[in-house]
Amino acid sequence: MARKINEELRQEKRAAICDAAKRLFAANGFNLTTISNIAKEAGVSHASVFTYFSSKEELIHSLVLEPLEESLLFYESIIREDNQPTQTLRRLIEVQMRMVVEQGTYLRLLQQVLGQPNQFPELTKALTEFGEKFVNLLEPLIRKGQELGELSEGDAKVIGWTYFAYFNGAGLIYLDLHDGLTQFTVECAMRIFGLRT
Repeated sequence: MARKINEELRQEKRAAICDAAKRLFAANGFNLTTISNIAKEAGVSHASVFTYFSSKEELIHSLVLEPLEESLLFYESIIREDNQPTQTLRRLIEVQMRMVVEQGTYLRLLQQVLGQPNQFPELTKALTEFGEKFVNLLEPLIRKGQELGELSEGDAKVIGWTYFAYFNGAGLIYLDLHDGLTQFTVECAMRIFGLRT
């Protein structure tokens, strides 16, 4: 029992460090954020951070990479669950825009990384590969919707990348689920595919 409690406390402390680092990296950038800043924000000692991460570089790698595979599997489950392209795209857009509101800090962190490809070549490559995988999931769905006459004509890959760029850009806006801007953002995303709102 004690081992389980210790592991839970360990995971809670790691999560607190990750949350603090994510907020600080997203707001201030990697170079201006120190381990001391992260420790203070997380409410832990400076040494505690190094219990979980050997360096600031390892920490940002974990923050960026750990959610990617899980996100891709989640998006794949949405895209594969329904053969109705328009319904599937509507659901995907709504889920992703909700994610923009709930996980905007993570998306802003990704923008910090993508804006500095020379400093983060491995992470930039991983994020580009993630984008390619995501667009590859969308392409057949877009083509099917086009064949059915439900979606706009055009290159499905270009439409997929346009939506991917839009979704990432939306992460830079501080949205609230209850304001009109969020709904307008969803409606604009639907227009990329030619969906009527």
